[in-house]
Amino acid sequence: MAEPLPAGLAEWLGELDRGVEEELGRWPWEALPEMERLVRTQVGRRGKRLRPMLMFGVVEAFGGDPGRMVPAAVGIELHHLASLVLDDIQDNAAFRRGAPAVHVSAGVSSTINLAGIVRTLAYRPLHRSALVGAAEKLAVRDRADDAAVRLYLGQSIDIGWLDGWYESLGAYPYERMIAWKTGALFGCAAWIAAYLARVPEERAGLAEWFGIEAGVLYQLADDYADFFGTPAAPAPMDDVRAGKPTWPLIALHETLTGRGETKAADAVVRHLREGGTAAAERISALADRIGLAVTLGDELRERAERLLGDAGRLTAGLATAGDPTALKYVTARLLRARVPGLFPER
Repeated sequence: MAEPLPAGLAEWLGELDRGVEEELGRWPWEALPEMERLVRTQVGRRGKRLRPMLMFGVVEAFGGDPGRMVPAAVGIELHHLASLVLDDIQDNAAFRRGAPAVHVSAGVSSTINLAGIVRTLAYRPLHRSALVGAAEKLAVRDRADDAAVRLYLGQSIDIGWLDGWYESLGAYPYERMIAWKTGALFGCAAWIAAYLARVPEERAGLAEWFGIEAGVLYQLADDYADFFGTPAAPAPMDDVRAGKPTWPLIALHETLTGRGETKAADAVVRHLREGGTAAAERISALADRIGLAVTLGDELRERAERLLGDAGRLTAGLATAGDPTALKYVTARLLRARVPGLFPER
């Protein structure tokens, strides 16, 4: 059973949901009820809302006003939801959060339009807000736009492997890809929260770094769960079967290369290029032979411990520091979201 949200965090997530609903209610859907249904269905598939949760955790840790976060948090969540729609099209994913992906049931053209609508709605609550000043709105929008570019640059790297842009795994910039595709929006969320809490510029930069690191670790855990499974589910190996390199596969290739097992390392790349279930099984057997699940599991736990410690030090020595409880909770929840039981309980 999932641990309950801290009371304050639950309250502000409720404000987030009301903000999203209010924004959707402002637009004339009468002429396009089917698009309204698609938009509301997509928005209604509430995920973990980790990025807004991180924002509220950061602002409370810095002693700021969570109410000033709501319009920007709505924007970050809508931005994220729009990116998921496009990601599913690009990955040709059949399901999202247990339900058919939108492009499967609605068609690609309408789905792309849906993503555009949700994405362009993202900044409207911020523009209308009376709680955030004009200069602050511009700074927040600038930072969010920067994160948007990085997110899609990261997605381009991800797609580029399948399009043959990279000749080898050694040339594939995986770490840059996840820092942009996943980390950028987490970092943006944390920076916005710190900035609107009016902390010193250096501390807002530290919050952004923390958010990026949290996002990267979240992606590593996602890769781990896909490759090795979780205590509750077997490994789907969806990415490997689709021919996409992820952290365990890159680590496998590097380990075999470092051991001088060049034929086995070459086989990893060959199987990845082939894709499919049989290739994934061969790659999995190579990983099992060298005990990769244990090695990478230990690394994830060590990185999780460091990040949890960083959450406690984020506001150290700051005169306006507030309550870090929500931030520590969000950090721990984020780390356990993909691989329950792997990360320490706090």
